[in-house]
Amino acid sequence: MRNTIYLASYKSTRPGWLGVVNRAIRLCTNSVYSHSEVCVGNPFEGAVHCLSSTSADGGVRVKLMQLNPAKWDIVPLRCVDEATVWEFFARHHGEPYELDGAFRTVLPFVGRPHPHKWFCSEVCAAVMGLDEPWRMYPGSLHMTAVNQNKIMGRAE
Repeated sequence: MRNTIYLASYKSTRPGWLGVVNRAIRLCTNSVYSHSEVCVGNPFEGAVHCLSSTSADGGVRVKLMQLNPAKWDIVPLRCVDEATVWEFFARHHGEPYELDGAFRTVLPFVGRPHPHKWFCSEVCAAVMGLDEPWRMYPGSLHMTAVNQNKIMGRAE
């Protein structure tokens, strides 16, 4: 059975200082989203493998998670297959989180992208095959995924 791949976009606010980070990302990007994951299977139906990069997990990782629909929005990524997700993970597993990159999406003068460090939406954009994935923040990535589905004639 072939798993559908999904983009999951975090729209809630975590407690404590992580909540401050969520709010800051949403404010700086004028978006409702502050984090992105690529999920192998529907994360609302059970625990699935989710690929991203986080400072809390030390960089690029895959984690089994079931996501709460009240805190996340998902979009199917019909242009991505499961092999692409696992190939990306095999090449980049454990590469560090790039805090500068997260700021670069809204402050382009921060500097050039690091070739072996990743932030969440950059990982997801790279898996989606987007040019210059380091330019994507969670909100712009979510809209790109929605628009890809519209272009493919499968609006959801």
